[in-house]
Amino acid sequence: MSTEHLSSSATGPTQPASSLLHNLGMLPEVFAALPGAYLLLTPDLRIAAVSDAYLASTFISRSQLVGHFLLDAFAAEPGTPEAATMSNLRASLQQVVTTGQPQQMPVQHYRIPNPEVPNAVLERYWQSLNTPVFGPDKTVIGFVHSVTDVTASHQAAAHLAGAQAREQAALAVLERERLQLKALLEQAPVAIGLFEGPDLRITAANPLLSAMWGRSQEQVLNRPLLEAVPELQGQGFQEIMQQVSETLVPYVGKEVPAHMLRNGQLMTSYYNFVYQPFFDQQGTVQGVLDVAVEVTEQVLNRQRIEAQEQQTSLLNEELQAANDEILANNVELEYAQHQLRQLNATLEARVLERTHQLANQQLLLQQIIGQVPALVATLRGPDHRYSFFNPYYDTFTAGRVRLGASVAEVLPELVEQGFVKLLDRVYATGEPFVGREIAMLLHNPNMGQDEQYYLDFVYQALLDGQGQTQGILVFAVDTTKQVLARRQTDTLQAAVRRQKEERENVFQLFEQSPAVICLLREPDHRIDYLNPAYQALFPGQQLRGRTLAEVQPEAKALLALFDGIYQTGTMQFQTEVPVTITPPNGQATSTRYFDFTYQAYLEQGGIAGVALFGLDVTEQVLSRSRVQELNEELASINEELRASNEELGDTNEQLSRTNADLDTFVYTASHDLKVPITNIEGLLDALSRDLRGHSTAESVPRILSMMKESVTRFQQTIGHLTDISRLQQESSTEVESLTLAATIADVQLDLAPLLQATGAHITVSITEVPELPLSPKNQRSVMYNLLSNALKYRHPDRVPMIHIHGRRQADGVELQVQDNGLGLEHWQQQRLFGLFQRLHSHVEGAGVGLYMVKKIIENAGGNVRVLSDTNTGSTFTITLPLAPDRSAFISA
Repeated sequence: MSTEHLSSSATGPTQPASSLLHNLGMLPEVFAALPGAYLLLTPDLRIAAVSDAYLASTFISRSQLVGHFLLDAFAAEPGTPEAATMSNLRASLQQVVTTGQPQQMPVQHYRIPNPEVPNAVLERYWQSLNTPVFGPDKTVIGFVHSVTDVTASHQAAAHLAGAQAREQAALAVLERERLQLKALLEQAPVAIGLFEGPDLRITAANPLLSAMWGRSQEQVLNRPLLEAVPELQGQGFQEIMQQVSETLVPYVGKEVPAHMLRNGQLMTSYYNFVYQPFFDQQGTVQGVLDVAVEVTEQVLNRQRIEAQEQQTSLLNEELQAANDEILANNVELEYAQHQLRQLNATLEARVLERTHQLANQQLLLQQIIGQVPALVATLRGPDHRYSFFNPYYDTFTAGRVRLGASVAEVLPELVEQGFVKLLDRVYATGEPFVGREIAMLLHNPNMGQDEQYYLDFVYQALLDGQGQTQGILVFAVDTTKQVLARRQTDTLQAAVRRQKEERENVFQLFEQSPAVICLLREPDHRIDYLNPAYQALFPGQQLRGRTLAEVQPEAKALLALFDGIYQTGTMQFQTEVPVTITPPNGQATSTRYFDFTYQAYLEQGGIAGVALFGLDVTEQVLSRSRVQELNEELASINEELRASNEELGDTNEQLSRTNADLDTFVYTASHDLKVPITNIEGLLDALSRDLRGHSTAESVPRILSMMKESVTRFQQTIGHLTDISRLQQESSTEVESLTLAATIADVQLDLAPLLQATGAHITVSITEVPELPLSPKNQRSVMYNLLSNALKYRHPDRVPMIHIHGRRQADGVELQVQDNGLGLEHWQQQRLFGLFQRLHSHVEGAGVGLYMVKKIIENAGGNVRVLSDTNTGSTFTITLPLAPDRSAFISA
């Protein structure tokens, strides 16, 4: 074929048609049903046939095209996109004639009239393929001009390119800010943790918190608190967290001791911390936020440290639109599949009446279909043997398919993947199978490995004249690029969502933290982020975006400090810094005190700015001030007490002298009174003898008897006073050795008549106390008074039962004397050991015995007490310290 055919022109459908038009027969009807936009051209570029899809794409009727010269049917003014398209088409067809090979044209821009809007055009982009049609003698007898409308994909590609560029930029910013947040959290000088659920599962913990527990982050994350840090069991922290989670009231701990693991040992450390309820975006309690700083070394200087990361903000709302544009590219594929089904239905309906024409047209039809830009093949028989496949199918399978061979023979990997079973089902049922983006592993012998593809395909049963399945038509389109592009978009979307969630989580940590946080960027220290706690220090002021010099022009020293941190990266601390808060409404100012930590934070290996973390220590400062005031007041009180003690010392010394004088007076008086009383007693005896037999008055003997009893009582009182005086002077008498058992035995002999008269029972259990650290005389006096009282004040309705029990104590001995006598009321017990106290009038006595017992025991450094119930009995308990030289004996 010469190139002269392409340069000739025509004026309309009345010119003689080529031989191709005379040999088409019924082919135009078949060609019209093809699932794609196709033109069949003669060598002189007349339009011999056109598909319905082509007419639908161009809004032109078949009569306007068939039989017309191509360049007349699509006439265009010079300089327009349409003129350029026609010029390119002529050049492409010229190349097809020259080479005899199909030629893929670049995407062509074309405008077509808008059928719905007068005088308006529709922009179209077409991907065209020009394929030669050869006759039996291998000469070119025509062309198949196929057009694929790629307007949507072209526009989508342009939008996608822009969206991807914006997306990549957004991802870069998001990644930078995510890394910034992560670096801030990792570098924060305070411990930060998040605990969720009833078991307080650790969902976030920065390195400082895990190090505070003596563990790595991997050892504690996603584990319940007491499982990850079991030594906290019983220390109360879990209960406080649960209370915060239930009541939503934050808990502030100041210098709280905790037993933490350090180098394999539990050691006590001190912490300042805040337990804060942590809310999600819907306002639901998600857990408990812990911000803590170890103040073991700062208990005296009140230094606390805390750190947090800066907030980032990034949204990408265009990604979904880009994804929608990518998905829209699949619409034309669905349209092609619909056209294929229509083609199959048309062919099946007409196959009987056109059987006689099929032999002549089959070769030409196969030539045309064989050059359609899709994967097309026909399979015969139940074992699916290839009866036809086009070049695209052959190229897709790397030349492995052969006519007459079955699918299982040449493509065995499809058997395991289930494609042969699908063919079997279509062949058996006659029902077509439509697959969308089906994954397929296809072996590439050139590469020596399997390659992953995704296909949209149709398996359509081919029926004979009796309606029986004789084979299967395979029509497929490779959608691998679209699937991978969409998956890449999905991956990017997932990454954006994860980064956004991470950013929001850190943002919530900072926003809900009770510590003040401010992030300053660049050398001029511009405020890039501040949390609500920091904003509260400057009520009514707009801080974000302003420099430190603008916000605090008077803080020149602080500005110089930040310059040094930005240049050197050295962390700095300030403790108990006063901050004056000035309300904007003219209210009174207030002062708070803070411990500040200033730390440089890094981005991409360099210092990006300075992070400020502050903990409110106002309570500690005010408490220390109050303590200092109290200490000064206490010092004044101590000075007064010292003066009072000196005065009391003088008073005690004077009282001691007075007591000594009283003891001397009592002893002297009792000694001086004995002689006159003895004389009076002698005179009464003489008077009684003289009056015996001479006096007739009956009252004289009674009066003399009463006078003798009074003298006897007076002598007893003088004797008791003498004993008491001696007792006061015997406090330093050296203790002699006498067993307690011997003393009790002697006292029982003295009380034998009374014991026999009352029938009393005495039990003794003193193996642990063989003796008391008292002189024998005092030991006997104590036991005599206690036993005689138990007998004298016995209950009239029961036999007296007296139990004596002694036991050894760590620093002394204890002796108990228990009876079942009358017992004492409470007021009687208060007066029991007083001098001359008689609590029962029916028993004779002077009220001196128990007073002497008390003085003996107290002079020995011990004490005596009574436990009594009325009508039940009394128990006297004596406790004495061991004399230094007697302890070894008692222990034996």
